[in-house]
Amino acid sequence: MSNLCHRAAAFALVLTASAAQADSVNVSITGTVQIPTCTINGGKTIEVNFGNLPVGNLSSGQYPQTRQVSVYCPYTNNVPFVRITGPALSGAPQNNVLASSVSNFGIALYQGADQSKPMLLGNGMTSNGINLGYVLTQGFAENGNGNAVLTFTAVPWAAASTVLKAGSFSATATMSVNYL
Repeated sequence: MSNLCHRAAAFALVLTASAAQADSVNVSITGTVQIPTCTINGGKTIEVNFGNLPVGNLSSGQYPQTRQVSVYCPYTNNVPFVRITGPALSGAPQNNVLASSVSNFGIALYQGADQSKPMLLGNGMTSNGINLGYVLTQGFAENGNGNAVLTFTAVPWAAASTVLKAGSFSATATMSVNYL
């Protein structure tokens, strides 16, 4: 029995010595806490079709098309922003006219169902390296549980002195909604 005790003690001593010789390592834990982006129109393209427009008188705000699109935001604290990225029409009076495939002709965008609040193009405000766009002050109605409706108006625009040729046109942009 004594021999068994000596062996057990020797074995325990070897285990203790081995455990004492183990190397230590640091544990590094990283990540990023971020505000998730919103989903607009279920992730589907928003279509605005003006149909046939007369070649003259497109500088007066006629022929508006208003759209209401669903927005789902998993995070809705603070202030909503909209960012529209696409080519701005050179020479337009405000930075809310998206250039089209026709020279000197574009589509003016507005927040809400009227033409009182321009929906500006570009990156707007930046926070922590994220381009947020511009504050939504009209046309954004939160329904609870992260659901909202974004209303915007698109209006054909050409300078009064522009002579347009008949033909089809198109314009594209990317829209995102975020909270800050």
